[in-house]
Amino acid sequence: MGKNDMARLSWWAHWYLPQGEAENVVADYGDKAGAPSFAGAERPRDAAKKLVRPQSYCVWLGVFVVLAACAVIPVLSSRKFGWEAMRVVWGSLFSTGFPLYRVFLAVGVVVPLLWFRRRKGDKNPPLHKPIAVMLAILVITMGIMWWMLWNYEHVFFGGVEPILGGLHAGEVNALAMKCIAALLAAAGVAGLVNARAIDRRWRAVYVLSLCALMMALKISSMFVYLDGASTPMEWAFPTMLELTAVGLIGAGVSLC
Repeated sequence: MGKNDMARLSWWAHWYLPQGEAENVVADYGDKAGAPSFAGAERPRDAAKKLVRPQSYCVWLGVFVVLAACAVIPVLSSRKFGWEAMRVVWGSLFSTGFPLYRVFLAVGVVVPLLWFRRRKGDKNPPLHKPIAVMLAILVITMGIMWWMLWNYEHVFFGGVEPILGGLHAGEVNALAMKCIAALLAAAGVAGLVNARAIDRRWRAVYVLSLCALMMALKISSMFVYLDGASTPMEWAFPTMLELTAVGLIGAGVSLC
């Protein structure tokens, strides 16, 4: 079994099996990799899948679906698909009572920290460069959204020309933010997959993506629904600050 096969075996073993079992399987196959009778005997995915315990794997799939839904459902609810449940989600996402985004946020931050927790005695290896790059991109994206909020505040009351002006500027800006939210949801799901299959610290990417996409959806609603009763800062600042703080703190804890 070559290095590429071992890498694929490691990926699939960690996807199908709990961390400790996956590491034992990879180590066991690594010891056998030089045996001529073993080389090419089976595909890495098949080798890992045959060791699956259905009950344990189904529990993981359930956790994965719930966490992925926390990122995907808010984005889907932001468009009119004709599905009443989705419109209900969007209407409650940033409501003034108990906004639904806090439910998605609580599940999306707490569950990964508990599920992908470090085992006793484990030491963190050096942080993978892709994790650091993704986190940097997400922090920059959040910074851009803060700049957009500041810019819109000045457009609203300062007489400054908006970057995208015209009759349908609000709808165009809102659509752009929804597209960004969709990309952030995809990044979050990718982080979730990698947290299981590669390094549990990818959960930091998931947590920060989740908070960033909520920020994008908040700004998208601001472009469409804000009226003269309040300024953009008054309307969006508390939520944006909360999401930024939770995202940065959650990501920091997730890297531990």
